[in-house]
Amino acid sequence: MEIGSSQNIIIADSNGDILLAELNSREKYFEQISRGQLYRTNHFTSEQMEIE
Repeated sequence: MEIGSSQNIIIADSNGDILLAELNSREKYFEQISRGQLYRTNHFTSEQMEIE
């Protein structure tokens, strides 16, 4: 599926597992953690998603 906009999506379950997705039309970055904290701002923070 093509992505038409930039977005951060955070999904968490009742076990404490968390998935972060940073998405735009060119790249996709995923990060998964268990039992911790994960937060993002309104811009990408992963090195992979930095603007060149």
